[in-house]
Amino acid sequence: MTGPSRLMAATICLIALCLMSGAALAATEALYQSQTIVTGTGEVNRKIGFRDCLDKVLVRVSGDQRLPGKPEMAALRDVESFRYHDRLEGIPVHDEQGTHDRPHDLTCLYKPAVIDKVLAQLGSKPWLGERPTVAVFLMAEQGTRHFALSADDERGEAMRESFINATGPLLMRIAFPPGSMISGMDEKALHTTDMATLDELARKAGA
Repeated sequence: MTGPSRLMAATICLIALCLMSGAALAATEALYQSQTIVTGTGEVNRKIGFRDCLDKVLVRVSGDQRLPGKPEMAALRDVESFRYHDRLEGIPVHDEQGTHDRPHDLTCLYKPAVIDKVLAQLGSKPWLGERPTVAVFLMAEQGTRHFALSADDERGEAMRESFINATGPLLMRIAFPPGSMISGMDEKALHTTDMATLDELARKAGA
């Protein structure tokens, strides 16, 4: 390889490394922050928001939903920085109450080292690997109707939303099989399907 070619290759590698480092930093920053809704920007509601944000970020980073219930949490409240976003931005204030009590998004940003130390004190640790996508195979019952939960059946819309809301705080994704994949499947068939087959169906569903 000639001198200019080696220089070009080295430059490309350096750019790629910089892009990868930037992406990793952005991913870390996104992981170590959380958001909640508070009423107004006063200190009382801010403290309530800080408590909620800490609970959320610990679950978000570790994937452990049990942490907020631990008694040690009462003494742990540490935010590196925070910012507000007025949820009614652009809408004129209507009255005196609106001046002080407008809802805001409170976003808290934490130092990874601080959160990692807190997790260690709680007997946990960061989950820095890629979060899995979970495929859901479920037989649902609505009155006298029984059906397999799929990605495109209107009857399962509320259930799909519930799964998404439950896994969102853990930064996990949910995949539902399309109706064409599980058409004709009943409760008995689902229970008797072996795990290897379900695993293959899960991959086809996007998990």
